[in-house]
Amino acid sequence: MAVEWTIEVKNEVGDVCRREMRITKSWESLFDGDVGLSIDEGKLSPA
Repeated sequence: MAVEWTIEVKNEVGDVCRREMRITKSWESLFDGDVGLSIDEGKLSPA
């Protein structure tokens, strides 16, 4: 199963930066409450 996030940041002049990430997680880890990113997953470059 893949978990997807879209992060959108707007700066003070109104410019918007959007990044999308897709991380594959097992159903077992999702049921165990592991829905966020690990430190290593957070360091991955968005596709």
